[in-house]
Amino acid sequence: MSRWTGVLEKPGTMTHAGYHFPRRGINGAPVWYARMPSPARVNHGTYNRIVIWDILIIGAGPAGLSAALFTRMRRMSTLLLDTAVAGGQLASLYPKKPVHDYPSYTYVMGEDLGKNFVDQANHMGAEIREREHVTMIRRDDEQNLIRVTSTKGEHEARSVIVATGGGAFEPRKINKPGEAELKGKGLFYGMPDVEASKGKRVLIIGGGDSALESALSVKDVADVTLIHMLDKWQGMDTYVEEIQASKIRTMTARSRRWS
Repeated sequence: MSRWTGVLEKPGTMTHAGYHFPRRGINGAPVWYARMPSPARVNHGTYNRIVIWDILIIGAGPAGLSAALFTRMRRMSTLLLDTAVAGGQLASLYPKKPVHDYPSYTYVMGEDLGKNFVDQANHMGAEIREREHVTMIRRDDEQNLIRVTSTKGEHEARSVIVATGGGAFEPRKINKPGEAELKGKGLFYGMPDVEASKGKRVLIIGGGDSALESALSVKDVADVTLIHMLDKWQGMDTYVEEIQASKIRTMTARSRRWS
């Protein structure tokens, strides 16, 4: 296992994730040098063309796409696999969420930020494949490579980076009568759509950042009620202060009453 978290590589004395180190630097630490860039090697088998990628990245969210940016700057052939869509939860779960804590933006919508990550990776020449779930990672010592099996086939790579974050999102259910029947018919998991919420009564359940941001995102266009099943809010202090200063009705386990 590499000293780089999440990177698998063939152990040896001369190579490391596509690098060689002829000498050592300060305190004996190895100095890594990128080998001369080359296109992915292609083996022509009887039935299929097999590409051996320099780097295969599992997960095409912000972390995986950022990793692809740097591997492509080193001219390493790079393949990203994502079980859902590229852009991670920004694209699949929070497309309408305003992101306030990303440097260089006062705020940016989740879908736009996710698209920026994807566009840059594409511009750098990384290959992205969506809706391809990885089921197995296996080292092939004889061939000096790593085999990655997915729901759509098998890939070969010199190194693998695992950048799955929290993984595919499964929303937390409240397990109350009618929940399953109303899913998608007025009951949703994720940020509310501002346009679709105009003039409506919106009930939001939760007390973390996502719930607080959801309530704040539609407070100017809808009649919003926020319910938290614990006795205190768990989101950022700035969000809590905005909620308290707004016309949003709130209820926690401690209050047992509308405020």
